[in-house]
Amino acid sequence: MLEEKNVELNENNEEINETQLEELKMLSTIICNVILREIEKSNHEK
Repeated sequence: MLEEKNVELNENNEEINETQLEELKMLSTIICNVILREIEKSNHEK
């Protein structure tokens, strides 16, 4: 019983971790794009 619940919780945690990793990748990409855009703007203003 406990072992089954533990396995279930571990699987749920793995899914959550994968989802969080994907979200982190998307956020990182967005942040990098914003920074790049700001650098490009700054370069054009010079």
